Amino acid sequence: MNSITRDAPYSSAYDFYGDPYKLVEFRMMVLNHCSMDCKGCFYKRTENNFNDFASARRLADDMIEHGYKMETCYLLPTDMFDNPDNYLLFDNEDFRETVKKFNFVGIAATLELGYDPKFFDIIYALNDILVVELQVNLSIKRVFNKRYQDIIKEHILSLKENYGDRIVINLAINAGFKITDEEYAKIQELIHYLSEDGIVEINFTFLYNPTITDEKKKDMLKLALGTVNRFGDHYKQHESFDRKFNDRSFLRKPSFVFLGDPTRIYVNPIVPFDEYVFIKKDRYLLEEASYESFLNSYGSMSEINNTIIDECETCEYLTHCMSKHYFNIANEFDLGCFLKIKG
Repeated sequence: MNSITRDAPYSSAYDFYGDPYKLVEFRMMVLNHCSMDCKGCFYKRTENNFNDFASARRLADDMIEHGYKMETCYLLPTDMFDNPDNYLLFDNEDFRETVKKFNFVGIAATLELGYDPKFFDIIYALNDILVVELQVNLSIKRVFNKRYQDIIKEHILSLKENYGDRIVINLAINAGFKITDEEYAKIQELIHYLSEDGIVEINFTFLYNPTITDEKKKDMLKLALGTVNRFGDHYKQHESFDRKFNDRSFLRKPSFVFLGDPTRIYVNPIVPFDEYVFIKKDRYLLEEASYESFLNSYGSMSEINNTIIDECETCEYLTHCMSKHYFNIANEFDLGCFLKIKG
């Protein structure tokens, strides 16, 4: 089989835009009942009950009115193709109208059992521009299995053959646990011939699980950030990688998490290198589904978006950490400097 990688390892869905700044992500916790057993998956696989799609639609309309582009609507947290009932979401008019406002619909899947063309039929029937952004969750337990590698590659190639430019495929792994040097090396190898954009998404699934204590989450987050840093160092070695920290700021690209029962909408701070961190505290919670409420939450977050060590004041990455609100994350979880967390 031919390689399916692009030349540049740090391209992504953002490359589709001439102005990749005022973008918005929605992360709707609406999918349940996954039978897969991915290492490091700490999602609660049931009770993802967000269904107030009218409020999601209002927030999308308000953000658009204030000049934002709706980039990606992620349907989370489980494998889209593992539960046919997932498609019932599209029976809701507000849900359909919300999704139609975006350029990308993001889903996750393992592809170990293939994919369902019915999902793509439903998505592409909504409008002529929607692109599916598929995160292929790698099974770290099976990355050394040649048959597993061949199956994943076969299904990725099939998806590209069938849907062409209307699908973008990324690789993803869960984090929050120790990854061995051998596993790192194998994942990097798979990235080079399985990933379209040459990167791997890091999933902080444990942050969504209410059964994990805050103290445990702090330890797991340090492990996860070490994983982010390790892959960041890998990409930085490539000639096409300009900076370890890019210049997208938090205010220009907010990401909202939608939880149900009761309805709650949270806004996320960002780890440098574009990994979003869900923090279930009031300062990140929108009072209502509106742009004004987003600005209010942004203001509350700014109150603790303060430098954490003396070196911050002279660090060349200060504006990046500040604009992405990394200091929120560092202060909430007592993490210290992002650069000093090693995997």
